[in-house]
Amino acid sequence: MNQLSNLWRTSNASNRLIIANAAVFVLINVPLAILHLLNLDSALDWITDWLTLPGDFFTLLTRPWTLITHMFMHTGLFHLLFNMLSLFFISQLFTRYFDDKRMLNVYFVSGLAGAFVFLISINIFPLFGENASVYTAAGASAAVMGTLVAVCTYRPLDEVFLFGVFRLQLRWQWR
Repeated sequence: MNQLSNLWRTSNASNRLIIANAAVFVLINVPLAILHLLNLDSALDWITDWLTLPGDFFTLLTRPWTLITHMFMHTGLFHLLFNMLSLFFISQLFTRYFDDKRMLNVYFVSGLAGAFVFLISINIFPLFGENASVYTAAGASAAVMGTLVAVCTYRPLDEVFLFGVFRLQLRWQWR
């Protein structure tokens, strides 16, 4: 336990976000696996519904915390791994130019912006029909991509090596 608290104290904001996302994943999915083994699958739905962002505005009014908790909920191990791996590499670029406070601000504002786009999309576009309550959002994808967009707009001419081989600029242009 001492090592974990030491790791938390000495980590930067992006590493703390990765640790928090992984911890939430473990703290939620271990009990969910136990409930599944005990054939109590109805509790599975209740727990995930309580923490993921609902598509229905009225349900959101009864669960406002989901605007934040959905950023730490992931639908599976690969969802978590892809988001956290992306966050790790993007934060390496981000922290070249910005501090930890700005990292947290961009992460949470981007996650909230993603939630806003999700809610507007679900409730306005006719494709989703009248059943906005069926749809939920989970994951840190909007927060992670918002961090990438922040770096790309701040330093579009910077170059990175994709997979350590392909050199490319952060911006993409038509030729």
